[in-house]
Amino acid sequence: DNFFSQPYIFSKSVKSHPLEIFLVIIIGGLLFGVVGMIVAVPSYTAIKVILKEFLADNKIVKSLTKNL
Repeated sequence: DNFFSQPYIFSKSVKSHPLEIFLVIIIGGLLFGVVGMIVAVPSYTAIKVILKEFLADNKIVKSLTKNL
């Protein structure tokens, strides 16, 4: 139950799609274990903000940060 509801709740707070959050948590867990899962969403959000500020003209960055 929490496995599916947690990405949905996180997605509302960081304005990302729930599937994005789900994949970020899974990848963080695969790469860095439990610590990676905890740090994955804040790190992903920080990276999105940095990319929006410095690479705002890039098409991929625009599509990822349109709701930010």
